[in-house]
Amino acid sequence: MSITYENNEHAGIVNSFCQDFGVGFEKVAKIYSPDADGNCGYRAISMAIYGNQNSWKEVKEQILKTYKKYKDTLYANQVEDSDIFEKSLSCNLSPCPIQYLFNITDCPQIAADAFVRGIAVFSKASFNGKPFKTSSFFAPLAFEPTNYTVINILLDHNHFYLIETARTKTGRPVKFPIPILNPYHKAFVKRNPTLCARDYSIVF
Repeated sequence: MSITYENNEHAGIVNSFCQDFGVGFEKVAKIYSPDADGNCGYRAISMAIYGNQNSWKEVKEQILKTYKKYKDTLYANQVEDSDIFEKSLSCNLSPCPIQYLFNITDCPQIAADAFVRGIAVFSKASFNGKPFKTSSFFAPLAFEPTNYTVINILLDHNHFYLIETARTKTGRPVKFPIPILNPYHKAFVKRNPTLCARDYSIVF
């Protein structure tokens, strides 16, 4: 099993990712590093959905459209400042202002709903000089996914990467260990029984 790296730095990132989050090295096929212009989170999603990083504006557009559709139902009282959040999704500047970066609390859930895909977010940072690691899984809320391949993104010290899983001999993508489900997921489903006919987190 060989892994494709864009440069030697990525080899170290994959090694630490596998060690930090308990992912077998053989399960990783490739790591993609999008442009570091502040839109790297959206670019990583674009790579997974469209096969290239250049459709990041379309990603933001779809997330904004989904947020506006459900902001008074699924996402009611969830986003801290709705106006700023909408401005961040409407901003197509590159480089992007720091206040408009892809966050790992609201954006992954709405992206999961916008593209009807499961999204796993692995995050690694430093806090008071010590490493801080988190991981969460975001499942679509309103619609059953037609593609069960999870999008795996890694936030490593303020930069997002897309992690592509290896495939079996029959061509099926292998699975990483699923992180802990978004802690708000069950509450979203319970609070919106009309929109959330099923709990789709169980299908992954």
